[in-house]
Amino acid sequence: MCFWETQRGTGCGVYGLNTTALLHSTASTARDENKSKRRYAGSWPAARVPAYRVLFRRLTQRHLEIFQIGTLRFTAGGVACLQMPGWHAADGVPAQAATDAGTPARLEREMMKAQLDILSDTTTLVSLWFAGVTDLRAEVLRTFAPEKWQWSNDPVQHHVESDWGSEEDSVGPIAVDSLDSLLYSPLDILSNWQPLHVAMVSLGALYPRALQRLNRRSPMTRIALAVFISFAFISLYLYHRFNIWLDLVYTYRDRHMFYVISKYAPKWYSEQLIKELFPTDEFPHKFPPVIPALMDAPWIGSWDVPKLQVPPSTAASKQASSQRGIGPYHPTTPAFLMLHIFSSPTRKGAARRAFIRERHPLFSIPKGYRHLVEVKFVIGFTSEDRDDSWQKQDEVEREQETHGDLLQIPGLKNGENMNEGKTIMWMQYVGRQGAREAQWVLKCDDDAIPILPNMLPELLELNARDPAFVGTALGRWPGSVYQHSGFTYGFSWGVIKTLSAAKLPWEVVTRSHHEDMHTGEIMLGLPSKPSYRHVDIECYRTNDCTKEQKDAINKALYHNLPEETWEPWPSRDKRTTLRLVDWEGRLNDYGEPWTHDFRDAVGWHGFKSDESYDNAYNKLIADFRSTGREYEWVVPRNMRKFKFADEL
Repeated sequence: MCFWETQRGTGCGVYGLNTTALLHSTASTARDENKSKRRYAGSWPAARVPAYRVLFRRLTQRHLEIFQIGTLRFTAGGVACLQMPGWHAADGVPAQAATDAGTPARLEREMMKAQLDILSDTTTLVSLWFAGVTDLRAEVLRTFAPEKWQWSNDPVQHHVESDWGSEEDSVGPIAVDSLDSLLYSPLDILSNWQPLHVAMVSLGALYPRALQRLNRRSPMTRIALAVFISFAFISLYLYHRFNIWLDLVYTYRDRHMFYVISKYAPKWYSEQLIKELFPTDEFPHKFPPVIPALMDAPWIGSWDVPKLQVPPSTAASKQASSQRGIGPYHPTTPAFLMLHIFSSPTRKGAARRAFIRERHPLFSIPKGYRHLVEVKFVIGFTSEDRDDSWQKQDEVEREQETHGDLLQIPGLKNGENMNEGKTIMWMQYVGRQGAREAQWVLKCDDDAIPILPNMLPELLELNARDPAFVGTALGRWPGSVYQHSGFTYGFSWGVIKTLSAAKLPWEVVTRSHHEDMHTGEIMLGLPSKPSYRHVDIECYRTNDCTKEQKDAINKALYHNLPEETWEPWPSRDKRTTLRLVDWEGRLNDYGEPWTHDFRDAVGWHGFKSDESYDNAYNKLIADFRSTGREYEWVVPRNMRKFKFADEL
């Protein structure tokens, strides 16, 4: 039942009701016009809209635009129609009632009757709220994913058609018809919850005089309206949390569905959804492997943090200034951030490296501070028996002489690999033989764009003395123990030093496994802090552990990890003190609903072609300039003392 319309049409749709506008209109017609303007200037229609927007601040900017349409298409118990201009009555109390009736008393009786009808019929009220949000959800889906959604006559029955990429990223189309009872169970619970009905009816019964005087700004009026509007907001928020986000995620990778459900939905609700989407027999719970050589290494919190300083002035540094501050000269003083881009000694890899150098990440660092960030490309070694798609070693050496930004890791299995130990050997090489130290060490793929003007402030907010593993967990897969997606993640210096000091067996380093999963297992198997109780792992050294011994050791070492694969991870491992820093949507695949825009994104991924990379890079610069600033790191006051005068 829609009580109000706008002059543009039915402003509330078929679902809405606007109690505030009803009271405002009757009060305005019953009193002197000038007095009404003074009395109600700046009241509910203008004053409550900011709070409404703040409620949905967690939505991405694209979603927020739906809520800021001039005439909102959905309502929420007298809240959503607050902005609509040109009110006049459609039902209930006609707009001409004041002049026809001639008495304010009749208007107040009509008003009171309308309010008591609303409060008594709470089942209809709740269904109207949810119907309004359902209209919003349909609008969002029609706007952002029209080609991926097909709706049947019954809006509850729907299915998803998947068009994402490789089989590695998906298990095929996902049918969600079987989830209807789960997705809509909160609606059934709330709409049939008798205490809710009793409470709403009691509100009308206990405060009849307050309802009679709702056009007056009394404390009881404000309490009644606050309760009424608060419940509407809570209903909207719960429905939005349970359904709108999930519906959007259904159109994308199921790995993201798993992450969002496990982290944001309540435990009782996420358990049902994940058991339906990801059967536990397909993804059994696994503990990280126990590696005695890693457990025997020094604790990650025992290492000193490198101290930043200004490099000494040399002839090489002055020569490098003529090359835009990026050239073969690299200082040996500690860096704040080592950003190492994983590449390969192939002709395709060399072309991508040349392409990235034209859009070098250091271009976003002011001259004078570029010594604080080291950017290098990590590659293996080629061999003479490779085909023509691979570079010759002398070509790699000439590239190194020209640019000085290659980091060749010796001893890689097959000379070059990705999922057979390259990441672990890179960490060990940086900690043992790297030319520099750094407070933070990050790796990224060559199809990712690191947004340093946003990433550096995030790292500066962290304490480099506090061991940390940073990245995004949006791609965490059920049943696995890894935390961060492999396209960009990093560590504090203490973690790098512990990995470099550990004498890991060759079979552990070169284990054929997804590199991000392997790294996550290593992170959870780090040495315990000194104050942690001793756990006997001697049977792992002799490789004769029984199942009972393994279970006891796993329980002692990993008792603080989630018992189920769908439960969210703790932000800190109490055994090792390792902090897991999850950048979530700020570090994600470009163009997906969860991905943040240039304002706070620290990195984007998925640029397989040069064209897509270039388009995103140029848009990034244009977006920064649209806000009145250049695509450049704003150096904080406490870092300005490290300015290097030779970087002109």
